[in-house]
Amino acid sequence: TFKEKGATSGLAFDTYGEKAFSPHLTLYLADHGTKNEAWKRQYPRRFENFFWTQFLEAKADSDFERLYFDSFVKVAKSNVAQKRLKAALEGSFSKEFDLDQDRRWAIVLKLNTLGTDDAKSLVTTELKRDPSHAARIMALTVRVSRPDKSIKDRWLSKISAENPNMTSAEMKAVIEGLYPVDQTDLRREGAEEIYENLVKLSGERDEKFLESYAQTLVPT
Repeated sequence: TFKEKGATSGLAFDTYGEKAFSPHLTLYLADHGTKNEAWKRQYPRRFENFFWTQFLEAKADSDFERLYFDSFVKVAKSNVAQKRLKAALEGSFSKEFDLDQDRRWAIVLKLNTLGTDDAKSLVTTELKRDPSHAARIMALTVRVSRPDKSIKDRWLSKISAENPNMTSAEMKAVIEGLYPVDQTDLRREGAEEIYENLVKLSGERDEKFLESYAQTLVPT
C-alpha cells in the first residue's frame, strides 16, 4: 500500500511534517534514549532510498512522480540526498523531470535548513531566476532557516521589536522559517527569549500574529 498516493503522502507528512515547522514523528523520538539513536541513523536513510527509488521508477509526468519527488525532498538529509538535490537544481539529473519554481525553492529551503555548503548562494541564484514578490518572501524564510544561532537571535529580536519595520507577510515568513522542527536544540536555546517576547507582545500585537508566533516558535 506504500504505492497508494494518499498513503505515501501521509507517510512523508507524518514522519517529517507537512511544513518545515510542522510536528513530526522523528521529533518525538529525538530525545528518548540510546535505542532511538540507531533509529535516527537508520530509518531516515531508508525513507530517502524508498522515495528516491519510487521517483525514478514512476511514470514520467505523473502525479506519483511528483509526489515521490516532493516526499524525497521532505525527508532528504544524508550527504547523498543533498548531492541529488543540488544536481536537480543544476539540471544534471539522472531522470528528465520538470522542476518548477516552487520545487526549486523547496530544495533551496531544504539545503539551507540542513546547513549544506554553498546553500546560501543558492538563494541569490534563485532570486535571479524568480524576482517576484513571493520569491523575495520565500528567500526570507530560507535565510532564517539556516542552523546558525546568531541568525536566529538576530531575527527573533527583530520580529519582537516595538517597531520591526516589516510587513505582516515578512514577519510570517520569518516565523515559519526560524526554527524548523529538526533544529530542536536551537529552539531550546532561544526558548527563554521566545517566552519573554510572547508575554511582552501579547499587549502589542494582533491575535493573528500572536497565534502564529505561539504555535510555530514556542518549544513543544
